[in-house]
Amino acid sequence: MEVSQQPQTVLVFRLDVEDLVADLHNIPKFFFFQEPIRTPTATPPAEIHVPLDSAALWDRLQAITSANDAQQSTIWSSLRSGFCLLKDRLYYLNALAALSASLLQKATQNTLPNLPEQAKTEFELKAREYIENDQIVLCPEGVGGTYFIQDPDGEKIGIFKPVDEEPGAANNPKKLVDTPLLPAGGGAIREVAAFALDHGFAGVPPTYLVEDVPTRFGPKTGSIQQFIPNDGESSSVGYSSFITEDVHRIGILDIRLFNMDRNGENILISRQGDQHHLIPIDHSYILPPHLNGAYYEWMYWPQAKRPFSQETLDFLNKIDPLADAELLRGLGIPESNIKTMVVTTVLLQHCASIGKTLFEIASMMCRDLSQAPSRLENLVETAFPNSMEELDVASVYAFFRSLVAKEIK
Repeated sequence: MEVSQQPQTVLVFRLDVEDLVADLHNIPKFFFFQEPIRTPTATPPAEIHVPLDSAALWDRLQAITSANDAQQSTIWSSLRSGFCLLKDRLYYLNALAALSASLLQKATQNTLPNLPEQAKTEFELKAREYIENDQIVLCPEGVGGTYFIQDPDGEKIGIFKPVDEEPGAANNPKKLVDTPLLPAGGGAIREVAAFALDHGFAGVPPTYLVEDVPTRFGPKTGSIQQFIPNDGESSSVGYSSFITEDVHRIGILDIRLFNMDRNGENILISRQGDQHHLIPIDHSYILPPHLNGAYYEWMYWPQAKRPFSQETLDFLNKIDPLADAELLRGLGIPESNIKTMVVTTVLLQHCASIGKTLFEIASMMCRDLSQAPSRLENLVETAFPNSMEELDVASVYAFFRSLVAKEIK
């Protein structure tokens, strides 16, 4: 697909049918398809002129895959879900990129329309409505301003974390932390980033950003996360009941995110017979601009020393760090923090491919009691003796991948 712009008027899409079909089959798991993607049955026109208007753009994109065809409804209902993470022009580009892998590089950002209101999830719309109606209750746990969002019947439907009430922020109602692990103000977007980077694998609940929501305290911006019914926190039960695959999936997520605060209170449990399914929450302290301070409580559980399943290895093999870097960039994550994700993902993919366990990989990322630099820190220092700040993400990926393959056998 090729894209050209006629300023302030239209986007012109020139489509190649075979490329379009290939692109549809390679849409990232970020879009959470519930069924296999089918080949479009309708032949798209050779050229589509799309007015720079939200509703018109949505309608014309929908026409590409013949939404009236029952087989195509899956594609578009899923794309609609994918659009839900997108809140401004940068995020909108990521959604358009689902139709063409090359679109993100060829389109410009400053003339794209805003997200169509109809593309937002029912959860987003309801959560915003209930926050505006003051149907929120401060959660007693935690050290930040975290609120349960309740429906008119008092049932919890979500979690709201305002940016200005994060630990260390001026309006934090609990005042328990003066120096948080990462500076206040970035937690909300990191919560959204965790959901996006998970690709549905570990089960991070759907998480979005809401901006300028009227509240009794004034307009608030923050993250909203869907509330998942649960049976408590993982710290309340013995780890012997945890499903190995769940531990591995959360571990993979945490390594990629360089999670600095994975403890027993931010993994929820859901009872399944004699076992407990695990649900990861609370991702404010992820993607730091440095490689010091990772903390994974699960690395001392016996499940972390068991080999990965083939399904997990297949998932790891399909991860594209550069595509995920573009996703984070679209969310507004700084380049230095994106590079953290790139090097951790490279380490994870290589080590898993040669048979190392989750425990072994995590051990390379964490400092010991002496606080000497971790194996990961030493590898990065070897790869980039003059720091990687001046390098672009693609170069960091290429250099570090080569070094890791050479150094870790």
